Amino acid sequence: MRPLWRALLTKAGFANGGADVRLVEDGDATVLEYTFEANVGGKLAQIGSRLVESTTRKRAADFFGKFTEIVEARGGRPGTRPSSRHPASRTRTCCRSTPYPAVRPTVVKPAAHRPGFPGISRYARIDEEIRTMNLPEPSSVQCAGVIGTGTIGASWAAYFLARGIEVQAWDPAPGAEKALREFVAGAWPALDGLGAVADDASPDRLSFHTDPAAAVAGAGFVQESAPEKLDLKRTLYAEIDAALPGDAVMASSTSGLLMSELQAGFSNAAHFVVGHPFNPPHLIPLVEVVGGADTGEGVVDWAIDFYNAHGKKAIRLNHEAPGHLVNRLQVALWREAMDAVLTGLASVEDVDAALKYGPGLRLAAMGPFELCHLAGGPEGFSNFLDHFGDALQHWMDDMRPVELTPEVREKLKAAVAGALGGREFASIAGERDTLLLPVLSTLARLRREHGLV
Repeated sequence: MRPLWRALLTKAGFANGGADVRLVEDGDATVLEYTFEANVGGKLAQIGSRLVESTTRKRAADFFGKFTEIVEARGGRPGTRPSSRHPASRTRTCCRSTPYPAVRPTVVKPAAHRPGFPGISRYARIDEEIRTMNLPEPSSVQCAGVIGTGTIGASWAAYFLARGIEVQAWDPAPGAEKALREFVAGAWPALDGLGAVADDASPDRLSFHTDPAAAVAGAGFVQESAPEKLDLKRTLYAEIDAALPGDAVMASSTSGLLMSELQAGFSNAAHFVVGHPFNPPHLIPLVEVVGGADTGEGVVDWAIDFYNAHGKKAIRLNHEAPGHLVNRLQVALWREAMDAVLTGLASVEDVDAALKYGPGLRLAAMGPFELCHLAGGPEGFSNFLDHFGDALQHWMDDMRPVELTPEVREKLKAAVAGALGGREFASIAGERDTLLLPVLSTLARLRREHGLV
């Protein structure tokens, strides 16, 4: 057996585990995916990797054949999950309320050729590191770190405090602690009115720190809401990485950066996910959750369970995309709104009114596919597409990209400023909350009473 195989199988404790191995197509490349289940220190752990063959399918197939040989010689069955005959699989637990081990999956990307490695001509490295994380029951988290306390971070801090979670906050801006405490005090009545304040909750359970590492120390969960700049966030992660507890998950509020780029190279990358909220997070329930290439198996599930256990509505994104999901939907709307103003189709005031008094009302109750289904009558979405498909295609073909050149930006800024008529920020935010709070409370009550989701 080649030294690399021997080292990998020994590291995995493969004699005590099973394997899942398969050859798949991924665009122009052929990919060998494998997962070991191994008994590591008496705990079930998983080691996953993807080996990418970017030259010919035959060479990858040859490698798959060699790998099959080794797997079968060690008692595994390629392409199947391990059975109860493997000691490791007998230790499996499916109870989500019990702490369970997880391991960082590895993505091996094409790089330089390594002579002598059977069937794989381009690769970077094989990361055999085993990371076990005993994640707590999501609803049991008692302390959250909040990194960055601007508009989004302050709102998160208020929400966590209202849910009875102690908050350790950090922000480098001058006067940040005073601003945060004022925000929490101002948000508390709204949270109380929504029934979001737990019996044991108190704004006094907020502590402010001068060091981001101190703000995450001892936390069971961390919400990062630093400015939307990749380099800045990665610099911050470098300060946090070593201090992050081994059983804690860190979620980024990033509006559109990819977690794979944010987490790359950090020792705790397996703990990192995107948990993208909507402004203001202390009022709007939705959180989008997606992992990156190095996010540990089960961590996305855990983050979704954490948010839902504390009153949020978390959704899973199946893969990464710039802007995630909802911001891409919003940008499609914003593009048309800006185009309408720039081409003179409608004024800023009428574009806003069109949404507020039209589809915005329906979208508070149902999603676009549900509404299209209703628009199709008793025959539903199928009839909707058959009846309106040609018109929809014509409208979509007529839509144009908006190039946000300096001149276009100045034109839009002037138009919006004129429409708002010098109204103060606090006045607009107050109007939003005055109208939004009864909508949120009414929808929540009616969904509970009628068993709606």
